[in-house]
Amino acid sequence: MLTNLSNHPVSSWPDEQYQYAFSRWGEVLDVPFPSVPPASDEADIMCRVRKYLELLPGKEAGPVFVSGEYSFTYAMADLLMKRGYRVMYAESENTLTLTTLEDGSTERRMAYRFIRFRDYQTLPEELERETAFEPVFLNGSFHYPSSGWDEEALKQASVYGRIEDLPIAPFQGTDEEQSALARGFLGKIDALRPSAVLLDGAFGTFYIMADALVRRGYTVLVKCSQRIAAEEKGQDGVHMKTSQYRFVRYRRVLPYAEETCGPEE
Repeated sequence: MLTNLSNHPVSSWPDEQYQYAFSRWGEVLDVPFPSVPPASDEADIMCRVRKYLELLPGKEAGPVFVSGEYSFTYAMADLLMKRGYRVMYAESENTLTLTTLEDGSTERRMAYRFIRFRDYQTLPEELERETAFEPVFLNGSFHYPSSGWDEEALKQASVYGRIEDLPIAPFQGTDEEQSALARGFLGKIDALRPSAVLLDGAFGTFYIMADALVRRGYTVLVKCSQRIAAEEKGQDGVHMKTSQYRFVRYRRVLPYAEETCGPEE
């Protein structure tokens, strides 16, 4: 069985994605991804992860597909992997179109074609922690150069220092090739020693980079936005998602920590 912890119930999956899952794991169990308000802080993320862990079957039932809001996804995947689960994401080919609307919000239209499910991975080696940081806010977004950010996003980013773009393209290839790409970008980031790094994009690339940076002691952030989204199945295996969103704040990405949430009420 494959457990589907995502915003997309199996009934909405492209045929190729469903057939891939069915041929390997048979049943797909939907566990709807939680709604994570932009105002949620890191402690709230940890509490949501603890709550949703109780909704998942045991690791012997099969892998868990985790895909949704980045900070929750990272903390949940981190916890599940440490507990011996097989945790997966969907690798796809994406085409993104961005449009700034008259009210200042941004419309994002994403077309993606499913390729396969892959295991989240981390760099296996020990990573020495960085302790000296420079006043730089590093934008690792592949699709969102800082030149297109709205005033509030720029204002909040500038608290960390000057803004520099280092777009991290989705990693392709074998696990070994993706690890090599992650090490390459980690070296570029180490050369700058930024006080904060913004990440988004393909989930596999996001996870391996976020994990490496957190282990190195960097502050890793994601954008939190108010968003309205609509989806439709296109032709020839192409799935279309249109989102309208407005930036609210940045939120830190952290591994799951029981003490951050506190005791259950």
